[in-house]
Amino acid sequence: MDYKKEIENLVSLVVKAGGSDIHLSEGRQPIIRVSGNLIPLVKVPAMTKNDMRGFMDVLLSPQSKMLLDK
Repeated sequence: MDYKKEIENLVSLVVKAGGSDIHLSEGRQPIIRVSGNLIPLVKVPAMTKNDMRGFMDVLLSPQSKMLLDK
């Protein structure tokens, strides 16, 4: 999966919805915050461990990833 493209798609959804946050968690669908309300993205599959690793590779520096792996 192209996780960079997937993050771009999720951010685009948040912007279109007028949201402010994206919550990603293994075993759950992404959740966005719009006007203070948390809204699950029911059309997006739940995040797997591999998905979370892929997003980490795109979003975090190698140093930050090392801190999380401790």
